[in-house]
Amino acid sequence: MILQTAATSITHHPTQRHIVVAGGDDGSLTVWDLRQNTYPMSQLNAHTKAVSEILFHQDRPDNLFTCSVSGELWHWNNAQSSKLKLGK
Repeated sequence: MILQTAATSITHHPTQRHIVVAGGDDGSLTVWDLRQNTYPMSQLNAHTKAVSEILFHQDRPDNLFTCSVSGELWHWNNAQSSKLKLGK
């Protein structure tokens, strides 16, 4: 059985245009590398409700901000300990 979710927000990495992050109506975040787009690079349950916006920090693109319709605002850092891998 394949589970599907609708994309509610999408953005690309400011310096690595082949990296795309999509937010889902189920609160998930999915990271795709468009050079190898068979499977997502990373996928996780980030929010309790639909992701409403995704934004990379323009000067520090290893930092990603997401918010949801539940009012949650998350700051993701691409540190080694982070669950969200943005690729290189």
